[in-house]
Amino acid sequence: MSVLEKKGKGKLDDTVVLKCNITGFVNIDGHTEFKLKVQRGSNPDNSWEVMHRYNDFAALNTLLTANLVGIEVPFPPKKAFGNMDSAFLQERRFGLQTFMDLVLSNSLFSQNIAVKRFLDPGNYSDNIDQMAQQQAAMFFRSEPNWELQENMKEIGWRVRKHYFSIKSKDGAAKTKYLLSWVEHGPDLTLDHQTTLLGLLHQLVSLQHPFIYPVTYASCTEKGATIVRQFHNTGSLRDVICKAKPHHPRLKKYGNLRIRIPLEFSNIKRIGRQVLEALKFLKDKNWPYGHLHAGNVVVDGNNCRLLDVENGILGLPTLYRSFIMELKAVKDLEAVDVYCFGHFLYEITFGNPLNMAHVGNLPEDCPPMIQPILHSILSTSAVKSGLPSIEDLLANPLFADVPCILNEKPVFKVNKVKDALRQSKEAIEGRLKEDQKRLRQFNRLSKARSELMSEEEKKKRKKTNKKKASTAKASTIPEAKPPVTKQASVSKAPKTPTESSAPVAPLPPPAPTNNVPKSPPPPTQEGRGALLSSISGFKGGLKKTQTNDRSGPKV
Repeated sequence: MSVLEKKGKGKLDDTVVLKCNITGFVNIDGHTEFKLKVQRGSNPDNSWEVMHRYNDFAALNTLLTANLVGIEVPFPPKKAFGNMDSAFLQERRFGLQTFMDLVLSNSLFSQNIAVKRFLDPGNYSDNIDQMAQQQAAMFFRSEPNWELQENMKEIGWRVRKHYFSIKSKDGAAKTKYLLSWVEHGPDLTLDHQTTLLGLLHQLVSLQHPFIYPVTYASCTEKGATIVRQFHNTGSLRDVICKAKPHHPRLKKYGNLRIRIPLEFSNIKRIGRQVLEALKFLKDKNWPYGHLHAGNVVVDGNNCRLLDVENGILGLPTLYRSFIMELKAVKDLEAVDVYCFGHFLYEITFGNPLNMAHVGNLPEDCPPMIQPILHSILSTSAVKSGLPSIEDLLANPLFADVPCILNEKPVFKVNKVKDALRQSKEAIEGRLKEDQKRLRQFNRLSKARSELMSEEEKKKRKKTNKKKASTAKASTIPEAKPPVTKQASVSKAPKTPTESSAPVAPLPPPAPTNNVPKSPPPPTQEGRGALLSSISGFKGGLKKTQTNDRSGPKV
C-alpha cells in the first residue's frame, strides 16, 4: 500500500504520480516484449511489472498525439527488418523510455485514462466506464423527467468522472443540462445514506452570484450524481484555449499555439470574484480546495465556481501531488490559496504551471500581479507560509475592483455543521498524514543514499590505496640473497652418471675463528653492489687441501 493512500477506505488516489522504468526486453514466440517497472508515488516498494510490445507503445503515441499542436513528442520509428537485433532493441528501449518520461511529466497526458490503463491495467480496467453507464441508467429510471442526449467522453481530467448531455422533458427543448457521475473519493468519511445525502440536498439550495447553481444532486454507495445547466462557452480554460466544451480533453487543450491569456482588467475582476466565492465557502466552513481554470465559468460580467461538491465527496484536488511536497500548505484555506496561485498564473500567461513552485516568473508578468504570484508560488513562500484569503482581497490588485452583489447569497448550513467539520477534518487529516509519511520516507531515502555514498567513498579509497601500494612495490628492484659455494654445490641437480658413482665425503668445515669476516656490502645499489659483495666474500675464504681416498687400492 502506498504512503499516499488510505488503507481503511480502500480508495485509490488517482492524483498520485506514476513512474515508469523500462528495465529490459524478452523475445517471446518471435516478437519482442519490453519489461516496464511501474511505481506509484515515491515508495519503491509500491511497484509492479507490466509487459508491452512496440505496437502497444505506438498505439498509445497515436492516441495522445492525434490532436497535438505545438508539442514535440519523440518516438522511435518502426523498423521492418533487423528489429530482433540486440543492439537495435537496446536503442529502441532508450527511445521508448524517453517517450514515457515525457508523457508522465506532462499533466495533459499523465491524467489520461489510456496512460493509466497502459501502466496499471488492474486498477484502470473497462469496468470504470461500465459502472458509470450503469449508474446513469439508474438515474434515468428513477428520474423519468430527464432524457439522455449524448455521452460526453473524457471532457474532464478525472478518470472516474463521466459526463452526459441530458435535457428535461418538462422544460424548454433548447435548454441543455450536464449530468456528471463520479465515484466517491479516498477522503470520504460521511455516511452516504444520511449525512452525505443531506449535504447534497443543501447544496441544491445554494444561491451565490459567483457560484454556479446545482439543479439536482444525489448519491449512492458507489458515487454521486450531479446535474447542472450546460454552459455553452465552457470553462475559463476552454475560453483561453478557444476550445469547444463538449470535445475530449486532449483535443481541447492539445493545441498550444492558439492559447490567449486574459486581459489585465479581466484578470482583476475575475480574481476578485473568485476570492469572494472562496471567502464565502470558508465562512460557511464548506470544504472546497478544487479551484482551477477548468472549474470556473464566465457568465456575463460574473464568473462562477464549479464542482463545489467535490470536497464533501472526498475527491482529491488536482494539485495534490504538488501540495504533498509543500510544508506551508497544511489546511484547506492554504489549499484554496495555493490553487488560486495556479489559477492566477494560468489566466495571466495562458498556460498552466506544471510544477509545485516557480523560481522566476516570465518577463512579461504585469508588475501588480508579480508580488501576488511570488507570495504564493515562490520557493520561499511554499516553505514559510502563504497569505490568507483576506490578505489577497486586501491587495491593491483586487481591493479597488467594485464588487456589487445583485442578489443576496443564500446557503443554510446550521443543521449540517457537524458533518462539514467531519468532512474537513478527514481531508486535512489525510493530507497531514501523507505529508508526514512522505517527509519521513524522503529523510530515510536520503540517509540511505548518504550511507551508501560514504561506504562507496571508503571502498574507493581502500581500492586506490591498494593500487598505489602495488604500483610502488613494482618499481623497487628485488634484492637477491648472496649465494655461497657450498649452497651452490648442494643445490646442483644430479645427473644419472653421478648418482651411480660413489660419493666422496664432504671436507670438514674450516674453523670459524680462522675465517675472516666478509667485508660489509657497499652502500651502492643495484647489480654492481651485489657482484662486489660476492667477490669480497670469496676472497676472504682460506684455501684448504683435500686428501682424496675415494680411489681404489691396487
